[in-house]
Amino acid sequence: MKTVTIKLRIHKLLAKYRFIAMTGLGYKNASRILDNETESIRFSTIARICSALDCTPGDLFEVHEEEDPYDGMY
Repeated sequence: MKTVTIKLRIHKLLAKYRFIAMTGLGYKNASRILDNETESIRFSTIARICSALDCTPGDLFEVHEEEDPYDGMY
């Protein structure tokens, strides 16, 4: 079984205060998104980010697949 990790690329592009100003997101939510500390993001939030940054969702995310080291042990 593979584990999929999705990371945002935004932190490489913008300072946090500029990201918040551009998107209109609250500080707490924006910080979690930029620090990759969120487990889910609403589609409306993704749309808001894409609109502010003039990009597509594919520009925002990196997907990493890793083999589960515990798969088949039990």
